[in-house]
Amino acid sequence: MRGLFNTLERSLGKMAKYEVMEFNDTFTRNRISSIIKPFLGSVKAGRGIVDYMVICDESNNTPDVISRNELIVDRRNVHLKVL
Repeated sequence: MRGLFNTLERSLGKMAKYEVMEFNDTFTRNRISSIIKPFLGSVKAGRGIVDYMVICDESNNTPDVISRNELIVDRRNVHLKVL
């Protein structure tokens, strides 16, 4: 399970590095979400995770976050139980 988590973190980090220095606007938030969701969907299809949720909108990118030139992408995974 730890290996899967590390692989997800590395892969998502590689995807996000292309969004560095971009404006934190609706276009950028939608673009990063549209990159991450299919990737997590393929992990789900391969039974690596049960479900996931990607949040990258005005709820976690408040005007304060935007003024600090940051972009927040929240990801929630539901992992398979390993016996």
